[in-house]
Amino acid sequence: MKRKQRRTFLAFMLVFAMIISMTNTVAVQAKPKAKLNKTKATVTIGSTITLKVKNTAKKVKWSSNNKAVAKVNSYGEVTGKSAGVAKITAKFGKKKRTCIVTVPAQGISETSLFLRVGEKHKLNLSGVSGEDAVFWGSDFERIATVTQTGEI
Repeated sequence: MKRKQRRTFLAFMLVFAMIISMTNTVAVQAKPKAKLNKTKATVTIGSTITLKVKNTAKKVKWSSNNKAVAKVNSYGEVTGKSAGVAKITAKFGKKKRTCIVTVPAQGISETSLFLRVGEKHKLNLSGVSGEDAVFWGSDFERIATVTQTGEI
């Protein structure tokens, strides 16, 4: 190559390199997948939990496959109705996400008890959470009293 051609070629390459270096590089990131905040949950009878779909701007339609066990409203609030298992489905666009909701049976450790004067016994509840309000009481306080923690 002749000197003039070399200079022209180098000038062209320099301009090309400057244009490339000045161009902003845009990183393309994958859009995060839409998902439920919970895929498994437990809710006691009468209590409510809220399910939410993350990473979607689409309107969500909620449904329960067993409304006798757990019902869900249009805001994703799930209420325990009776003991059992229900599948809560969030549908948005053509996509669906599910959460398996368990509602435990409620019960008391003893339904009949014999105590001597001065003896104590603690009753236990099952199927209730710490959020549930439990009030203990006795119909015959002259015979037996019960504390708010279930101790007779």
